[in-house]
Amino acid sequence: AELSHLPMLRIMGMRDVALTTRAYLRKWEEMWPDAATLDLPDAGHFWQEDEPERAAEAIIRTHAR
Repeated sequence: AELSHLPMLRIMGMRDVALTTRAYLRKWEEMWPDAATLDLPDAGHFWQEDEPERAAEAIIRTHAR
């Protein structure tokens, strides 16, 4: 099914040593240039635990469009 009409949000804990490489982030930007982004500078891989309030606000904002 085509999902491109749905809002997309990329949330990234910038202290995630596994996924926060410049190449990985660039790939995201290339594949989904219109996606909303939330980069959490003090969060790691489990950004849901590190920054739950900010993440929840961004999710609500993105899906309220």
